[in-house]
Parts: sequence; structure tokens; C-alpha cells
Amino acid sequence: MRATRLPNGVRVLSEELADLPSVTVGIWVENGSRYEAPEQAGISHFLEHLFFKGTERRTAANIAEEIDAVGGVLNAFTGKEYTCYYGKVLPHHLPLALDVLADIFTNSRFAAEEIERERSVIVQEISQVEDTPDDYVHELFNLAFWPGHPLSRPIAGTAETVGRCVRPAARTRQFAAQIGLGLARGFDLAAHTIDLVIALGEQTLDRSSGFRRDASPPRFRAGGGRAAFDVQQVLERDRQAVQRTAR
Repeated sequence: MRATRLPNGVRVLSEELADLPSVTVGIWVENGSRYEAPEQAGISHFLEHLFFKGTERRTAANIAEEIDAVGGVLNAFTGKEYTCYYGKVLPHHLPLALDVLADIFTNSRFAAEEIERERSVIVQEISQVEDTPDDYVHELFNLAFWPGHPLSRPIAGTAETVGRCVRPAARTRQFAAQIGLGLARGFDLAAHTIDLVIALGEQTLDRSSGFRRDASPPRFRAGGGRAAFDVQQVLERDRQAVQRTAR
């Protein structure tokens, strides 16, 4: 396990996993349902949905299609203490996964029509849980075990609180993000790939000034005076590593 703390406060954890032929990178946000005000219950989960609904550079369809086209997975989940946005791809598609994650996390549009559409989707999800006894029992347990405590509230909120959610000022929120990365053994990816992730944290998750709204792709430049990375060169190096391993 390698741990790095960037000057902007972002923590990067990376690990090479012996038996996995893929790479997973996730943005972990210390912002779950327990930190919400009662009248805003469910807003973290609401934001999770909205991050996938279009950015300055990509439509919602583009976000899904770019990862699907390379056989990857892009998803997210919200818990009581954190939210995670993650992508899983083959090693030579890692720059694409990093770019898409950075884009949705820093440049999401939160269009009014998408907010209304997702409001209905989330209310339906809440209703489905309430209509499913083996799911709903866990919500009732939390309410009984943590009476009056933020941990007792459902992660998705209630139909009432979700109905009050308005366009979030997410770009001004100061998230403390932690990026975790799993690497495949045998592709000699550790050194330059971790530097790419560190560059992502330094340039697109700047806690000192909030979210940056640069519509251009992130420039992968490592900190500490190291040279800039040519993404195409990185892709080609990874393809060659895969070919050598396959022989």
C-alpha cells in the first residue's frame, strides 16, 4: 500500500493487487448521510445521481457510452459516512477512466430538468424500499437503534426531504476526497500510473479553491517538479506491456 497526501489535502491510496488483470480507481468523498441537516436528508445520494447526468464536455449518454465502449464499469454508491465514485477498466484504459471521473466530479452541470427527473427516480426508489420488507426492516432497525441521531435516517432521505432539494451549490462545497487505486501485477504500471492519479488529485480536486470548472481535459502533470505525461505515450506503453505478457 502506498499513501500520498497532496498539497491540496487530497489523500491518494494505491495498492498493487496480485490476482487482478484490471485497474479500479475511485474518488471517496467524506460526505455521507450522517453529516446532512435533517431538512436536507438524502442530498448526498441525490448528488450521486446528478453527477452522472451530464458535464460541460459530456452528455449523460456520452458518460455511459465511453466506459461501455471499452468494456469498463462506472458507478457510485452512497453510505452514511462517505460517497464513492469509481471506474474499473483494463490497465491501458486507465487514462480514460480518470478523465471521465474527473469530469463528472468537477464539471457536472446539474441541469434543472435532470434534477426534476432524478427527484422522481429517487422517490420511486424510496417507495420500493418501503414496499420490500427484507430491505425496509433495516431502515426500521436504524430508526429504533439510533433514535434522534443522524445515523438513524435513511441514506436516500424521505419523499418529503427529496421533494425540497433544489439545485445544489456543489461546486462551492469543500469536499475532502480520497482516491484509491488498485493495480494489476505484471504490467509494470505502478510508477507512472500512480503519478497520473496524483496529478489528477493535484489539478482537478483543489480543496483550496473549490471545484475547478476547466472544460478542458485534465493535464496529467506530476507534482514535485516531475515532467508532464503524454497520455497517448502512456497508452502505447501499456498496450505494449499487455502484448508482452500475452506472448
